[in-house]
Amino acid sequence: MEQTLELLTSGPAGRDHPPFKGLYLGLYQGLYLGLYLGLYLYGIGIVAYSPLGRGFLTGTITSVDDLHKDDWRLAGQPRFQAGALEANFALVQRVKELAAKKGVTPGQLALAWLHAQGPDVFPIPGTKRIKYLEENAAAFFVELSAEDRKYLEGIFAPGKVTGQRYHQEVLDTMTFNAKEK
Repeated sequence: MEQTLELLTSGPAGRDHPPFKGLYLGLYQGLYLGLYLGLYLYGIGIVAYSPLGRGFLTGTITSVDDLHKDDWRLAGQPRFQAGALEANFALVQRVKELAAKKGVTPGQLALAWLHAQGPDVFPIPGTKRIKYLEENAAAFFVELSAEDRKYLEGIFAPGKVTGQRYHQEVLDTMTFNAKEK
C-alpha cells in the first residue's frame, strides 16, 4: 500500500485528494483506496454503476418475499439472501426516514449523496419506466447538508452491511480481486 500511495501522490502536482469514502453508501466498497485516489489525482471520473443497489436503496425490497422466486438477485447476490436482506433493510429504514423528512424518495436521497461526492462521480441508475427516470433525474436537485451526508455515511460505514456484493467465486474472477495462480 505504501508504494501505491507513493505512486499516486507523484501524479499531477498540487492536486489534493479528499479523504477516501466508501462509495455507494457502503454497499459497494470494492473501490480500493489506491484506485479511488489514482482516479481522482489524474482527473478521471468514476461511473457509479448500479447506484441504487439493484433496487435495494429504493426501500421497496423489504424481504426475500418481495422478489420473484426466479429473481437473479436471490441466487447471485449474497446481500439479497434471507437473513442478509433483512439485516441490511434495517439500514435502509434509516435512509427512508431521512428521505421522508426531506420530502424525497430513498432512491433520490441515495443518488443525491453520490452527486454530493464531487463532479467526478457519475451515477448511472437503470430503469425500465419513465416515472423512475424522472424521479432519478430529480435527485440531481436534492440538496444535502454536511450533517445529512455524515448521517448517511454513518449508516453504511464499512462493516455495517451484511453479505458481499457477489459470491466469492464471482469476485475472484474480477480484475480488482483476481488471484494469481
